[in-house]
Amino acid sequence: MVRNYIRKRHSSTYNEKELLDAIEKIRSGEWTYKEASQKTKISSDWGELCTFKDVMKYGTEYVNILNLQPRFRFGAPTKEWYYGFIKRWSHRLKTMKSIRLEKLRAGVTKEVVNEWFLKLHSVLKKLNLLDKPSNIFNVDESGFGGDPGRKVVLVKRGTKYANQVHGGSGKSHTTVLLTISAEDTCLPPYIICKSLRLYDQWCPKNVIPGAVYNGTESGWIDENCFYDYLSKSFIPKTHNIARLLLLILDNHSTNLSIRTAKLAIQS
Repeated sequence: MVRNYIRKRHSSTYNEKELLDAIEKIRSGEWTYKEASQKTKISSDWGELCTFKDVMKYGTEYVNILNLQPRFRFGAPTKEWYYGFIKRWSHRLKTMKSIRLEKLRAGVTKEVVNEWFLKLHSVLKKLNLLDKPSNIFNVDESGFGGDPGRKVVLVKRGTKYANQVHGGSGKSHTTVLLTISAEDTCLPPYIICKSLRLYDQWCPKNVIPGAVYNGTESGWIDENCFYDYLSKSFIPKTHNIARLLLLILDNHSTNLSIRTAKLAIQS
């Protein structure tokens, strides 16, 4: 099939001045990215990249909506059409390897961050901890696993990094809980292996003094692990600090249970 098609010309819904004005308002804080997109009808970038399958799917939907099946030998776009599409739009598009970006981080906005800090200030004031950085701790988990893989995706020409939203690879995984105070005190890590049985060679006692090890079937944290973290790691390692203590963590369901709350109150 011939790859050279004559495409229809469609005028843009915005001009260059409107685009520059929108950029300036975003930089000044007057607009968020979402507001700029809604008010100017300029498409925004949400980290959702198009793979070969995505382009083919959208192309097929477009063909079906406009009843263009007769234009294609098999009634739908093929690989030949895809490569022709890339060639025709080479001045605007290119293919490159994607870079994975965690889904939750991709969803963070300025409003979410501002609201979080307002809530934090309210809690610190209520607990009289605004001037007690040694009593304020943050715990977060970091996952380490095999290479989740990279895909060839279609992006705007000029793009340097193709960040792609993903929810995890599901392959071999190890989770590390790191706890640091606002005074810059770092507690020994709590390490979760992907195994229900821990081997001595996985848990060296002298390499990371004070580290606590545990295991789950997936390598991800669960409610039992978080309770174990509090009882065997955080509480014992902060026993010399006068209470109250504030431990900041995410709102994952594994961190919420009656026995965990009871343990925190008693300690």
